[in-house]
Amino acid sequence: MKKLGFARWIRGTVEFRGEGAYPERFLNLAASGRLKIWEITEKDQILSGKVFCRHYKALSLCGKKSGMRIRIVKKSGFPFLLHRYRKRWGIGLGILLFAGLLLFSQNFIWQIEYPEMEEKDRIYLESTLEEMGVCQGASIKKLDIPQIQRDILTKMEDLSWIALNIDGTKLTVEISQKVEPPEKTDHSPYHVVAKKPGVILGMEVYEGKKMVKVNDVVQKGQLLVSGLVEVPQGDRLYYTNAGAKIFAQTNSETTLSFALTQEEKSFTGQEETRFSLYLFGLKIPLYVAFPMEQPYEKAEQYSPLKIKDTCLPLGIWKDQYSFYEPVECTYTEEEAKEKLLEGFEAYEQEEHAGCEILNREDSFRLEDGKLFLTRRYTCKEDIAQQIKISYTETAPAEEEKAPEE
Repeated sequence: MKKLGFARWIRGTVEFRGEGAYPERFLNLAASGRLKIWEITEKDQILSGKVFCRHYKALSLCGKKSGMRIRIVKKSGFPFLLHRYRKRWGIGLGILLFAGLLLFSQNFIWQIEYPEMEEKDRIYLESTLEEMGVCQGASIKKLDIPQIQRDILTKMEDLSWIALNIDGTKLTVEISQKVEPPEKTDHSPYHVVAKKPGVILGMEVYEGKKMVKVNDVVQKGQLLVSGLVEVPQGDRLYYTNAGAKIFAQTNSETTLSFALTQEEKSFTGQEETRFSLYLFGLKIPLYVAFPMEQPYEKAEQYSPLKIKDTCLPLGIWKDQYSFYEPVECTYTEEEAKEKLLEGFEAYEQEEHAGCEILNREDSFRLEDGKLFLTRRYTCKEDIAQQIKISYTETAPAEEEKAPEE
């Protein structure tokens, strides 16, 4: 019934009332003319009903032939609505413009759907696709999908396969990450050498032959544990994967500097906000771009238009400008020392995280308006480093150990 009512509204309906002595003849003439009348009622010799608007003229002729006087009671439907607003051309133009924009928007990507993956990997994949022109608002016709897929596989080596599927204005990204084969046991022989100079404090040798002892002074690259081991019974040699932890006392020094006079930012509290319309990849400014007279820091914020959880390629960019004045600041030596000590705290957390600091020696010097802090470290750390044995290198040792004939 709802579909029937909508169809009648589109075609236009006229509700009429007829008065006369021969309503039966009137209805017969309407039936013979194939005029469809519905909701016919009769009360006090007054006939009422409804007919399509394009049939009303023929219906009035039937009334004249039958002696019935036909009057219109009510008009309803789309044709009458259209006639009412016929002089308001802006409505029609707006409808045409909307339909044109709707058809034009089908040439752009409105939504990009990514597979389930870690947040950092998704952000990296999204930025990689954006560098190649795949983003919300991108023109579908300008995207060379096969070439983009090949470029992504070349750039993202952890992917074994990727597919970009376009369905209407939606682009779906499908990926398959590489599955690393199980690690093969490395049976290659190794030596253990020192990665930096130091004094041996302790040793934990798991495999191989010790070449140094506690309290020995070693240099960078010196052999600590040999991967070439003698057979207990006999004078033959065999190769092994030497492994050990060699704890040594090491010395190092690092220098940081801090200028006593520096130029810093003093924010004035003045701010300016500028808005731009983001539409299909274009950023349309909604302001007059007068030049900034003062230096500033800029913060950007984008608010996309959403329909439920779908972000459309339409939104507002908000640019916040905070103005400041460059101010020359002068620090005392004591203040500079505090800044340098704070800098060394951060340095040690990053550079000396895996070792034990036994001693620190600080020395300050002031030169050319800068305060320098040199810190000498005495640390206890593992200096063991594995290097692969060359068979040609160890062959002479085997010849020396070979039994005499």
